[in-house]
Amino acid sequence: MPYTLADAQAYIDSCVCREGDMQLCRAILADGKVAGSIGLFRCSNVYRYNAELGYWLARPCWNQGIMPEAIRQMCRIGFSAWDIVRIFAQPFGSNPASARVLEKAGFIREGTLKKVFLKEVVSPIITYTLC
Repeated sequence: MPYTLADAQAYIDSCVCREGDMQLCRAILADGKVAGSIGLFRCSNVYRYNAELGYWLARPCWNQGIMPEAIRQMCRIGFSAWDIVRIFAQPFGSNPASARVLEKAGFIREGTLKKVFLKEVVSPIITYTLC
C-alpha cells in the first residue's frame, strides 16, 4: 500500500502533538534538505524504561554514514531526556542493511522473532538493543 501525502501529514501531526512526553521525533538533514526522519517512542507500564527506535532515510543518502550518526545522536538525546535504560529497534528480517546500520551505531543483536510481520509474505523481525 503506498504512503500518501495524508499519511505524511498524519505522521508529522503525531510527532508535533506527542513531542517530549512519549516520543521524540526529528528530521534528518543532508545538504540542508530533509533526507529522512528518526524517532524514539517511549514504552509504557512495565516497559516504561524502554524506548523503541524507528527511522528511514531516502535512498540517495544511503551508504554515506548519515543514519548511524543520526541513531547515535538520537540515542544520546533519549537517554538524557528520559529515565530509560534501554533503546531497542526491530528491523525486518528482509532488511539486512537496516540491521547493519544499527550495529554500526553500537546496537547488539538480541534475537529473532519468527513469523511476526506480514507484508506480502510472513517475515521475521530482528531485535537489536542499546543499553
